[in-house]
Amino acid sequence: MMPAAVRANFGGDGRPASSSMLGRPTNRGAGFLLRAFATRDAVRSWQQHQPTQLNALAEGYAAGYNQYLQQARQGQYEGAPPRPAWSRRG
Repeated sequence: MMPAAVRANFGGDGRPASSSMLGRPTNRGAGFLLRAFATRDAVRSWQQHQPTQLNALAEGYAAGYNQYLQQARQGQYEGAPPRPAWSRRG
């Protein structure tokens, strides 16, 4: 079971634990901002300017997370939600 302090950061109304250049917007607000400005073309351009190792790290993390969601949907984790409410692809 995830501790409540960590669990509170998830969901649309969750906020990051620390401030960033955007302050501490809710996850829903940050998602709105990212969807507005982080278009596929913009992200591809940013990725081209990042070190190869950083891109590989991000791709590996996303692949592992997607695998977890797939396995959770198949019931491989006791107590895991079949589709987390905060997950678009979940």
